[in-house]
Amino acid sequence: MSGTSRPLSSRSIFPQAEVIGDLGPTLKLLADRLEGRLPNAKALIYLRQGILARIADRELEARFTPQRIVRAVMPTDGILALDNGMYKIWFARNYRTHVANTLLLDNALATMGAGLPSAMMASMLYPTRRVMAVCGDGGFMMNSQELETAVRLRLNLVILLIKDDAYGMIRWKQAIDRFTDFGMTFGNPDFVKYAEA
Repeated sequence: MSGTSRPLSSRSIFPQAEVIGDLGPTLKLLADRLEGRLPNAKALIYLRQGILARIADRELEARFTPQRIVRAVMPTDGILALDNGMYKIWFARNYRTHVANTLLLDNALATMGAGLPSAMMASMLYPTRRVMAVCGDGGFMMNSQELETAVRLRLNLVILLIKDDAYGMIRWKQAIDRFTDFGMTFGNPDFVKYAEA
């Protein structure tokens, strides 16, 4: 890859080669070719150990965290599908998986409303595995009508709903940039009655 000497925020990077293939074997081949050639590569080992130690410490916290709820009910091969919100950042940083493809999150465009349909598809593909969607109320309400589809198809999934009556992440970002808090809060239905219906 090449770039210019401009600051990273304004620098454009143009790829010089395209690699197409399965990510796992491709990374292993690249790692084998780079072994011993990267200066200060051993520093990454300590960085990784620190990250894993921090995650392990968070597992034992006495305070409420989404991870405590999820860990209590999800087996290691259970599939967790995240919608988008502040909690997604927490999961991306602190939720350690032990089986490949058991944490589904869309990170590029951070599409709100992706959690429920992702969980539905995971349940269709893996009907014997436990599937959970973690959704904020804003993202959930973008396509919550698909609960009818989930019931009709008899999908085996659970929804953990995080309710703050707001588009919480957007509201937080606006506050950081000192924008007026406008149009970010909303009313919600009674979710228990909604689920029962």
